[in-house]
Amino acid sequence: MEYTNNNQQLIDQYLRGKMSAQERQSFEERLAQDAELAGQLEQYKASTELLEHHADEQLRARVGRIHREMKAEAQPTKGASRRNLLLALILLLAALLLIGWWFSRSTSPASPEQLYAQYHQSYPLSFTRRDSGDDSPLLRANQLYKQKAYDQALPLLQAELANDDNPKLRFAVGLCQLETEQIPQALRNFQTLIDSNDPLYQQPARWYAALASLKNNDLSGTTRYLQAIAPSSPFHSQAQELLQQLSR
Repeated sequence: MEYTNNNQQLIDQYLRGKMSAQERQSFEERLAQDAELAGQLEQYKASTELLEHHADEQLRARVGRIHREMKAEAQPTKGASRRNLLLALILLLAALLLIGWWFSRSTSPASPEQLYAQYHQSYPLSFTRRDSGDDSPLLRANQLYKQKAYDQALPLLQAELANDDNPKLRFAVGLCQLETEQIPQALRNFQTLIDSNDPLYQQPARWYAALASLKNNDLSGTTRYLQAIAPSSPFHSQAQELLQQLSR
């Protein structure tokens, strides 16, 4: 028996309770005698339940297209109808597996690597001639930093820091060390700034120390630095969001 519009209408009326008692009895007798019609009923029920339990609009459209294509392309042979039924069941199973995969990803907590990628942004640090005078190595380091060539900027900044230990230079060195995955060295420089109570760089140092700890999979250290960020800091809202993510 082919999958005709009439069969679909009968199945729909049967499942929705729109048949009279006599029509229902007649239809159930047909189901008992026609395995193919019974298979079409199970297919229809499975697709309907899928739509009821998973209201994703794209999935709804895809299953609807499968039904329309099966009706439009139905063949008058049992073999073709069975192939259509098998294809539809395979597609429904694939859709269920996709939903399960998406649900597991959406409900599982993000990894430290994912959180770092989500919250990390390069700090817009810059040095001007007023900071360096005519000191070209520092201006060159500034240019390299803006180009994200952190491995080249780092030795220039370290040389400057050795001659002039100021918070801005130390913060810049720590940032380059973080970007080049020299995590212990970056944390030491950030911690020095935190301990110094520098009004400009203490709070940024806490935020980037938290990110460095996160990159190092040190979640307790990350939490400790985040909790210490002051409410007045521009990093406070991000710190609270990240704390919520870590608590999941």
